[in-house]
Amino acid sequence: MITVLGFSLSVDECIAVPELVPGSHYRGRLVARQAAGKSVNVARTLGRLGVECRLAAFVGAGEESYFRESLRALPVQCDLIPVAEITRRATTVVLESSGEEVHITYLSFAVPADALAELSEYVAKRLAPGDILAVSGSAAPGMSPEAVGSMLAEAKGRGAAIYVDTSGEALAAAARTAPDGVRVNRSELAEWHAIRYPDAAVPDVDEQVAELLSRGVGSALISAGAEGALLATPGSTLRARCAVTGPVHTVGAGDAQFAGWLAAVDRGETDAREALRYAVAVAAARLRHVLPGEVEPADVEALAGQVELAG
Repeated sequence: MITVLGFSLSVDECIAVPELVPGSHYRGRLVARQAAGKSVNVARTLGRLGVECRLAAFVGAGEESYFRESLRALPVQCDLIPVAEITRRATTVVLESSGEEVHITYLSFAVPADALAELSEYVAKRLAPGDILAVSGSAAPGMSPEAVGSMLAEAKGRGAAIYVDTSGEALAAAARTAPDGVRVNRSELAEWHAIRYPDAAVPDVDEQVAELLSRGVGSALISAGAEGALLATPGSTLRARCAVTGPVHTVGAGDAQFAGWLAAVDRGETDAREALRYAVAVAAARLRHVLPGEVEPADVEALAGQVELAG
């Protein structure tokens, strides 16, 4: 069973405007509104792929039922922890003139100590050997890097496999627990390196990845936008790319990539090439939909055959 751990959910709105010029006024068109946040996007994608999972995350009490209802039709068990705050919002502005997007996220609420303790207890009691714990998203205000590391260490001690998609100090703390896998983009990887070596020049991506693996990380999936992704393990680096034609919607593509990787691991895929192929295909399939977390399995299968692999 995959448990997706999230610290900062959001209600996402997609708004279309004719164009965007500073100082101008526009009448926007609401395209869609959806329960989201990185962990929700990952859980939704897994559900769309037919993979059962649990979502354990903090949510504003007023939005709890909205989040549960939005995932009810999918094989996603919502183990949400309500907090007496308002769930943050995120807005994607789509320019009708060009199809380009601007994504704006707001700061999450601070996590109360009792809610954090409840999530820690959840990790300690619900995970079992053979489970996968997937951390998706940044730590919320009020969460220390040590709290993240402690939860991962607890899960690892219970025999769960650990996969992490986070950034900043939370990523640094997670990396110290020697997780089975880490997914980041290139800027997050460079940030991690700068945290470890604040006075050193940032080396190229391959050297950064080698440094990450030397710290005990089992594998690293690095996304590079339109250039594709690389999957590195000790002694092996694979690269993959999948071209998608037509209008694309990039918000949540990294979450889809992470979900595809998790799905491959969950089904016992031992061939790194096929795991990377599937992860990239899921991310490419997500680009065809306005809302994050939305993929069609048929699109994934079709695009998997178009993924270019090297290494």
